[in-house]
Amino acid sequence: REVWRPSIAEEMAVAGSQPQIEPQARVFVAVAAEAPPRPRLLREGSLCSIETKSCAEAYPGGSVSLAAYWVAHGWAAYNNEDHAQQIRQVLVRHGTSVLSYPADKVWRLGAPVRVSDDMPLF
Repeated sequence: REVWRPSIAEEMAVAGSQPQIEPQARVFVAVAAEAPPRPRLLREGSLCSIETKSCAEAYPGGSVSLAAYWVAHGWAAYNNEDHAQQIRQVLVRHGTSVLSYPADKVWRLGAPVRVSDDMPLF
């Protein structure tokens, strides 16, 4: 069956601004170049930090906002300034690289999951 897992942003909405997430937690992240309606492509990494900066601000090493970067790759939701200001940036390590992601596009592997009722059992 398919499972649903809360994003870091959803966990923060329930637990407050800084949920109790273990350092170096294993995470899945959405790949910016694979915007809807394409099937979601995920990449695995480890959580470095949940930043205080929102997606409306520049990402580390960038000259544009993280929201603008994702919009340029087809993620229209970040065109909404209010949405971009509400979503924090999350730093994730992939090997030797550390990249910034919107918190609503990062999911902890250890987060509680719900099984979808409409999926067949295997």
